[in-house]
Amino acid sequence: MLSKESGLSRECVGVKSLYFHSRPMRHANIPEAYTNTLQWIYDSALAHWLREKDGMFWVSGKPGSGKSTLMKFMAHHHTTRSRLQAWADSQPLVIASHYIWSAGTSMQKSQQGLLQSLHFDIFRSCPECIPVYKALSSTWDQSSPEPLIAPALFPFLSPSDPLCALGC
Repeated sequence: MLSKESGLSRECVGVKSLYFHSRPMRHANIPEAYTNTLQWIYDSALAHWLREKDGMFWVSGKPGSGKSTLMKFMAHHHTTRSRLQAWADSQPLVIASHYIWSAGTSMQKSQQGLLQSLHFDIFRSCPECIPVYKALSSTWDQSSPEPLIAPALFPFLSPSDPLCALGC
């Protein structure tokens, strides 16, 4: 039992190493959507994508056009969760997010920050995914002070995998 506990402790340290101080700052600074202004999204092509689990849905637009506000709204809305849970069926549902901010810190606008944020959310919500990560990644080194990231993990995840909830 002691070895299992120490293994869990090492895994907790590994997951904590993914967190960075500026991570929640962008999310906190994204304005909340006005009441009912974004409900239309659930009658759009995105609603179909949420139900059909068909690849990636790309949201693009000019700076300041509301992309982050839309995604924050969706990431926390009960309709998103219920549609994705139907899609995930009996698999655990994890919604991971990272809001890239070109004016932010290097971690807020980098691929490393994106990967660390997504891994942090996934492992915090679904610790049973850690052994899969460890099996697919050679970067799980408890002696290293560097955060654990695995860009090589993403080719192993298919768009229909519940780990890819809002875009993989």
